[in-house]
Amino acid sequence: MRRIVLAAISFLLAIAPGCGPSPNGTGAGGAASGPPRSVVLVTVEAIRPDLLSTYGGDVPMPGLDRLAARGVVFEDAATVCPMARPSLATIMTGLAPDRSGVRDDVTDRLPADATTVASLFKATGHETAAFVTTPFASYSAGFDRGFGLFDGPDDDAVGPARYLPRASRGESAAGNFAKWISGLGKEKTLFAWVHLADMQWATGRRGAEGPDKVYRAWLPATDKAIGQIEDAIEKAGRSGGTEILVVGTHGTHLGEDGALGGSFWLDAATLRVPLVWAGPGAESLRSKGQRDERKVWLPDVAATLGALANGRLGGRAEGIDLRGEARAAPARTRFAWTWAPDDQLAWPPLTAVEERAAGWRAFDSTALSDPSPSQDGAKAAAAARPAMPRNLRLSPEMRQEVLDAGVVLGREAPMTAPAPERRNGIIEKILALRQLAAGPGPRKAAAEFEEIEKSLPDNFAALTHRIQVAVSFEQKDTAATVASRLLASYPERPESLHWAAHAWWLAKDYAKVQALLDATVSLGRVEPEVYYDLACVRALQKDPNGAMEHLREAVDAGYRNWSWIERDPDLSSVRPDPKWAEFLKAHGR
Repeated sequence: MRRIVLAAISFLLAIAPGCGPSPNGTGAGGAASGPPRSVVLVTVEAIRPDLLSTYGGDVPMPGLDRLAARGVVFEDAATVCPMARPSLATIMTGLAPDRSGVRDDVTDRLPADATTVASLFKATGHETAAFVTTPFASYSAGFDRGFGLFDGPDDDAVGPARYLPRASRGESAAGNFAKWISGLGKEKTLFAWVHLADMQWATGRRGAEGPDKVYRAWLPATDKAIGQIEDAIEKAGRSGGTEILVVGTHGTHLGEDGALGGSFWLDAATLRVPLVWAGPGAESLRSKGQRDERKVWLPDVAATLGALANGRLGGRAEGIDLRGEARAAPARTRFAWTWAPDDQLAWPPLTAVEERAAGWRAFDSTALSDPSPSQDGAKAAAAARPAMPRNLRLSPEMRQEVLDAGVVLGREAPMTAPAPERRNGIIEKILALRQLAAGPGPRKAAAEFEEIEKSLPDNFAALTHRIQVAVSFEQKDTAATVASRLLASYPERPESLHWAAHAWWLAKDYAKVQALLDATVSLGRVEPEVYYDLACVRALQKDPNGAMEHLREAVDAGYRNWSWIERDPDLSSVRPDPKWAEFLKAHGR
């Protein structure tokens, strides 16, 4: 089993259906003809354009300003979700989160049938490479598809720390990109993706001077990485013929009205993102001015990349090639979604719609379930594409299997969100505890988790975080108690079942562990660690074939902690099997 030790926790613009082609013949997800282009995509987590000098803010960004000076700045670009992984999935496929199914940062994976822009570029003979700095964008997300070289972290943060994972510095990713591009022959066309997560790490960290000061202090690091990427392209002699797009995944709150972070809110602070494009493809836009005031969203980035690759994204992809849309674009409706409250706090998820005059308006899923909604245009639009809860349910057979193993399951009831004034306070506590768990104070975190459990006895996030810390400290009685409470109130949530399995693992009750992990898999949202845990429990029960099958599933789903795989004592019974050596060899070990 993946050891949960101290080290582990210390470290809307939706195009209407049937939208016709744009003037250059590229419809949503369409292709454009022309010579192959080299393209470098730079994505940045949790970056607020209103603070950047490029957008009139007061924080100097010489690297981004240099790019903007020879390119086009999109003044009004919006994300589809205030989280990194869902937004990146949209950039890579043109699929909004309600269509891709990628709805959070840690559990969802890109669908196997989704066409990615990387695969389009690879199909046309481009050299493809990705340099990403956070687990949110790495193997477990499925974003390695289509890349000949994928340089991403394999550190599998667990427990509360997985919501604030350790990210490598942006300048490191930029440096690796520079080495890669310098080794390519100039006759090669390329598609490279560099993902910078420095700002996500800085989000919500109060520090002695407040979250705004901490956040601003980290912005130069991101800008330095952007400058390094530009310098590498220039040094490789590719400046004139390479498209460079820099786009944010989402924004963030910095303490305004008591709000911190991004994933729990849908408003201008979390949904507006920077988008800057320089290169031959932007020249037609550049001739009309350096500033582009159209309303654009992330599917447009995907559609533009697909057109540059002369390829076609999937039929459910949205967006337009930004080169082809007239300056006076037709009216479009921008949507955004977040499922974070549902997944992490068990509150109704949110849909936001942008009204022309009033800006963004958010609606929770319960407000959209009214069978006779008012004539309010924004509400009607939100009801057409709501951020519906996952509504996961155990089959009667699987539920019975868990009961037969001796596990008591309650019946899950729908939750109502608390009043806004209390809601922000709860979220602030949860974020603070995650920072403690991801930082240098795990014992303090354990004490704080105990306190929040007392103040929020039925809160889903508080209970799951509490059990994760209890398991980390091998507090058997506490883990079992919290597991029972989770399964009484939230018996059909993957996190409840998975972490209850960890609690009974401490007691070595492998029958309960097996049943709970099987139930977790049956719900369909399977983290790589769940498959890995299944491999271990199968090995402990002397089932080498089952262990190897689940181990392959874990690696296929993104589990990459090879050093632990090769020394985990739970797998010792499997290592003499010839299939073990074949498995390691197949993965270059």
